[in-house]
Amino acid sequence: MGNFVGSMNRKEQILEKAELLFAEHGFEGTSIRALAKEAEVNIAMVSYYFGSKEKLFEALVEYRAAYLWGKLKALNEQSLNPIQRLEELIKAYVNRFLSQTRFHRILYREISLNRRQELHQNIADILMRNVTEFRKILSDGIEQGYFREVDVDLTIVTFIGTITQLITTSSIMHQRMLGQKLEHDLSENEQLQSRLIDHLKSLMHNYLIQPKFNS
Repeated sequence: MGNFVGSMNRKEQILEKAELLFAEHGFEGTSIRALAKEAEVNIAMVSYYFGSKEKLFEALVEYRAAYLWGKLKALNEQSLNPIQRLEELIKAYVNRFLSQTRFHRILYREISLNRRQELHQNIADILMRNVTEFRKILSDGIEQGYFREVDVDLTIVTFIGTITQLITTSSIMHQRMLGQKLEHDLSENEQLQSRLIDHLKSLMHNYLIQPKFNS
């Protein structure tokens, strides 16, 4: 048991250091040698755990996406109505994305380059698990009469796109629009987090929820 825990901690240590290096140097600019040095392990250990830099990146996506997937899956197993699940989903997405701004900027940058099709397909497979749970909440709401008949997939794109656009391009323009300075790390920005949750709740309520439930 102790060896297993130690192994998992070592893997997590490598993934945490990989995220730092990917943020600073990008995927292309990060070498396995540099990563091994930063994580204080030998190159053979990195290869043993992950095999290649592409597989390491996939493991990083899996590592970061797993919490939200578990949260959404648990929501869909609870005896909550779709509106209650939607509100919990909004909080979960905003809290998680803002606490992982560095990771999501790395992910957005890698996907936008469109250089490694197999890697991008595998990343999409991982992230689609979260989308599947999101779809279930919206589909249940429509089927049970809580939500209007909407384009479920485009609704999800709109929702995730709003958060992603904000955290991946914290530009001077955004800072002027929002009337506040946006630090590179948004995890401590409680004002922005609260504002974004309230905005998305209002947006989704007004767009989705049938008038008789939207009080």
